[in-house]
Amino acid sequence: MENYCKNTSAKHIWDAVLEVGKPYGIKPIGLAARDTLRLEMGYCLYGNDISSSVSPIEAGLTWSIPKERIENGGFIGHEPIKKDLANGVERKLVGIKPMGKLPAREGTQIFDKNEKTIGEITSGGYSPSLQLSLIHISEPTRPY
Repeated sequence: MENYCKNTSAKHIWDAVLEVGKPYGIKPIGLAARDTLRLEMGYCLYGNDISSSVSPIEAGLTWSIPKERIENGGFIGHEPIKKDLANGVERKLVGIKPMGKLPAREGTQIFDKNEKTIGEITSGGYSPSLQLSLIHISEPTRPY
């Protein structure tokens, strides 16, 4: 849960959430735990995997836009989304499982067997529950 509130209310809200959650075993976690969970689910993180320069179509988030909204528009960014759906995109976000357990870090370039850059890691981390590394990469959709 993320909570946006006045600084003066933060401790009260924090304590109340932990108290209400006691019967359910709720415990605070850090950003690393959040990243592990979102990588396991394939969820994007704004600023890493998605941004104002990455369309929802490139990020594989078409499922999050109701079909009627795509057809009828009426929101900022409707035209570029419609264009991406009609024409395809130049790159896409995908999740991959690298060999080994070492986590790959954001910004690391991905190379093909001929050492040509074919993508870039946008998020990465190790999943203790799956016992493997997980990464999101942005890669071209057309032959390179």
